[in-house]
Amino acid sequence: MARRSAVIGIATVGLVLFAAPAAPAVVLYEQMDAGLSSVASQDFESANDDEDSTAADDFTVPSGESWSIDRVDVLGSWFGGTGGPAAISRVRLYEASGTLPGSPIFTELSSPADGGVSPSFSLPVSGAPALPTGHYWVSVQAIMDENPSGRWLWAGTEVQFGDPAAWQNPGDGFGKGCTTFMARVDDCGVGVASPDQTFRLNGTVGSPDVPPPPPEPPPNGGGGGDDGGVPPQEGGPSNDFSFGKVKKNKKRGTAKLTVNVPGGGELELDKTKKVKADDESAEDAGKEKLSIKPKGKAKKKLNTKGKAKVKANVTYTPDGGSPNTEDKKIKLKKR
Repeated sequence: MARRSAVIGIATVGLVLFAAPAAPAVVLYEQMDAGLSSVASQDFESANDDEDSTAADDFTVPSGESWSIDRVDVLGSWFGGTGGPAAISRVRLYEASGTLPGSPIFTELSSPADGGVSPSFSLPVSGAPALPTGHYWVSVQAIMDENPSGRWLWAGTEVQFGDPAAWQNPGDGFGKGCTTFMARVDDCGVGVASPDQTFRLNGTVGSPDVPPPPPEPPPNGGGGGDDGGVPPQEGGPSNDFSFGKVKKNKKRGTAKLTVNVPGGGELELDKTKKVKADDESAEDAGKEKLSIKPKGKAKKKLNTKGKAKVKANVTYTPDGGSPNTEDKKIKLKKR
């Protein structure tokens, strides 16, 4: 599939589409001054998995307060296709890690009341943990097939609030190299005209004496899909693991896949029709790297067309525990 280059959508008549949802009873936080620039934040169909992308933006719960979020409002626009609808969106809250999103602490699939007909969503949230004083991030990702519905673009703001918004595209289908969350303006080269995203948080203010919310299990597959983690094993070491950055060697058409493991154990990359086998031993929690070397049809396609898609089947077996296997789709390139 040809690489997509139009990450940013410019809404000319689009501000007509940016109709704000009904005013909430309690507004916890708001930055809804829509600019002209928008960015894709969408979980696409499997045929376009390499375009799966997520935008996120930060907010701060002030000293002496805790927030319970029950609705997230965002402004957006359609680009191409039939123009929606996006019946379901993924809302996620994260801890802050410096100036970027850290570990996710809450994820929920939410449906707007109008079924996603309007590109500006009002997404109900239930069960989110109370957030004590601190720095957090929120993301909204439309779950919608590009064929035939097109793309959903999350509207940016005219000015910056707090840290600049972050964006990731794990499969690098947009060719920006931002396979993990990075500051959009500084590192990804998208949304330059709009440093932040439009959003409003609605809910209630409570007592500040609440414990910090625990992080969710590490995501499976590291992609933009529905990536809830595998629950820890009962009575044994955790076999949860997640995929990190993919460093590509375009001269050789190979790659190094980073795997984040919770402790010592064995990592195995299964041999398939398209990928050679590899294995690594982890002495402790941290990052390990597996070599992704194409073979067969994938290698032939790389040599003739300069690109090929492969799937890495990785099994992690913690010391004294049972194995867990996850898949990661990787797009190899060769110059």
